[in-house]
Amino acid sequence: MSTNQELKKIVLDTLYIFLKPKQFKKIGSSFLSTKAEMKYFINLQRSQSSTAGSLKFTINIEILSSSLFKLEDTSISEKDYRHFVRRIGFYIDPPHDKWWIIQNIDEANASAEEIIEIISNKVLPEFNKLKTTNDLAEMWRQNICPGITEKQRREYLSLIDK
Repeated sequence: MSTNQELKKIVLDTLYIFLKPKQFKKIGSSFLSTKAEMKYFINLQRSQSSTAGSLKFTINIEILSSSLFKLEDTSISEKDYRHFVRRIGFYIDPPHDKWWIIQNIDEANASAEEIIEIISNKVLPEFNKLKTTNDLAEMWRQNICPGITEKQRREYLSLIDK
């Protein structure tokens, strides 16, 4: 029987093998790719309901605009700040909050492969569409605001439009 830490390591290692050639570096349970002003994150979030032998987790998809962050008046560290946050389940049809529960190596490998397929077919193409702060702003102007409030959307647009 595998521990949840061993199962987590299998998932993370498999994701890293896929993401490293795509210029992502691994930082703990996250993967980061920096391109110009944009930082793209893929983060494994472990549930508190995981047990010693069972890992429950989801994947968060996040983007930070460094140039927008510099315009903001915030005491939050850049490493902890995001302008776009979606759970990976948003990319599944129909969209839902997807959590994997794995208890053995085969389930860890199968979940990692499923995640890689979603990242490859849905997440990375979206990252490619959101290459600049202006790309984020265009999305916000269409009232598409993943992971941010309406107030934040208006504040971000006012900073960008100055």
